[in-house]
Amino acid sequence: MELIKKYKHILTILVSVLILFWVYNSFFKHSKLDEEISEFEERMVAVDQFVESVEYLRNVELSDQIFQRDVFQNLTSEFERDIPSAPISRSDPFAPF
Repeated sequence: MELIKKYKHILTILVSVLILFWVYNSFFKHSKLDEEISEFEERMVAVDQFVESVEYLRNVELSDQIFQRDVFQNLTSEFERDIPSAPISRSDPFAPF
């Protein structure tokens, strides 16, 4: 008992330091594992969103009837261009001159 009374201040300081160290490690210090876990979770969320988008796009059905409408036919005729005739080049372009 006298030993505890004699070293009371030193024991109090030691216990306080240990408690402060524990508090620092628990609340302020982030471990590398926690960072890797959070990065992995972020990547998994992105992968899940991508998979959902791909599944949604696979379920989209296009109707061929849109290409038969007059509006589409008029659009394609506006962009048609005649290809001008060009002179014919050599019969064998890889032959030496």
